[in-house]
Amino acid sequence: MNKILFFILGVFFTVNSIAQKVSNTLISKFPQTLVINIYNDVLSKMELPENLQIKLALLYAKRDSLILKELSNPSENISYNRFADSLLYAIEIKFKKLLDSAKKREYFVKVERARAVNYPIIQDTIYMDIQMDSQFGLALALYEKFRLKPFQKDSLIYYATLLKQKEMYFKQNLDSGYFDKAAFESLYMPKCLTELEYNGLLSIKNKVVAETNSRNTWYDLAKQKLVTQVGRNDSIFQLKMYYILRATVWDKFAHLPQLRNSMIQSIKPPYLLQKAWATKNELDYQEKKYSW
Repeated sequence: MNKILFFILGVFFTVNSIAQKVSNTLISKFPQTLVINIYNDVLSKMELPENLQIKLALLYAKRDSLILKELSNPSENISYNRFADSLLYAIEIKFKKLLDSAKKREYFVKVERARAVNYPIIQDTIYMDIQMDSQFGLALALYEKFRLKPFQKDSLIYYATLLKQKEMYFKQNLDSGYFDKAAFESLYMPKCLTELEYNGLLSIKNKVVAETNSRNTWYDLAKQKLVTQVGRNDSIFQLKMYYILRATVWDKFAHLPQLRNSMIQSIKPPYLLQKAWATKNELDYQEKKYSW
C-alpha cells in the first residue's frame, strides 16, 4: 500500500516541487520514490543540511534492501505466511527499529534544537524526543489527530519527562534497574486524556501487532483444518478486534494487575476460536483414547 502511495505522490508531487528542501545530491543519487518518501516523513517538517539528508537516505535504502531481501528469501525467525499483507506487517515490526526515535534523535533533532523557538514543528519533535517510546510520546505525536487541548499537551510533556527521570533513577540506583513503566503509564495517562481519547490511542498503539496476530492465528487454524476459507476476512477482523481489546485492557489497567488479569480472562474469544479449540480438544481426546 505504501509503495502505491509513493508512486501516486510521484505523479502529483514531483521532486522539482520539493527541491527547495531537498539537496541536489539527494535528488541525483537516489530513486525518486525514496526521495518522496523521505520528504513526506521528515523533510516536509524540518529543513536538514545535505550531509544529514544523505545519512537519512542511506538509512532508508538499507531498510528497503533488507525488506526486499526478506521478501525474496523469508527467514525462519520472522512471523511469515504466503499472504503479502501479513508478511508486510511482520516485516514492518521486524525492521522498524532501523528508523526508530533513537535514530531520528541522533541524526536530526540535535542539529535543530537551536532553531526550535522559530519552528513550532521542531519544538514538537523535541518534546517527543523526551520519551517517544511511551504512550505519552505517542499521544504527543498524534496531538493534532486527536485535537488535544494545550493543557493536555503540557500534561503529556510533564509526565513523559517524569517517566524518563524515574527510569534513569532506577537504572542508576537499584540493582535490578527495573521500573514498572506500564503501570506508570496506565496510572497517569488518564490524567492527560479523556477515556475516549485514551481508548483510541491504545487502539492505534496495538493495531499493527493485533492485525499480524489475527492473520497468523487464522492461518495456523487453517493449517490444522480448523477453519475454512468461507468468511475468512470477517474471521480475521473478529480476531483483530479480540487482540486489540485484550492489549488495550492490558495497557489500561497495568497498575491494577489483579483487576487487569480478571478482566482479560472475562474477554470471550471470537466464536471461531472457541469452536476451533473445542474441535482440537476433541481430536486430541480421540487420539489419546484410541492410541495403542
